[in-house]
Amino acid sequence: MIADERWFKQKGQFFQQMRKKKFPKDTQQIFVARIGVGLTTIQNLEAGKDGVAWGTVIKVLDILGLERKIEELLSPPAYEVKIKAGEDW
Repeated sequence: MIADERWFKQKGQFFQQMRKKKFPKDTQQIFVARIGVGLTTIQNLEAGKDGVAWGTVIKVLDILGLERKIEELLSPPAYEVKIKAGEDW
């Protein structure tokens, strides 16, 4: 399984690094005020604990300027289906 404890920890470190890069003067307390969640939530996210709500992850990605990454990942592929006249699916 890809999403094991080590995977979550690495992703948590990524979120922490991105927060510090985008908002170098922000503490976790200041950052949570930016996105409207509790301190424990961000502590859990940055510690790589699973169970952080999707909405929170999306808010964090958005404020860090990474919302396009999740959009790319979760958007359906763009393809065109052509059916000839009289053809069954």
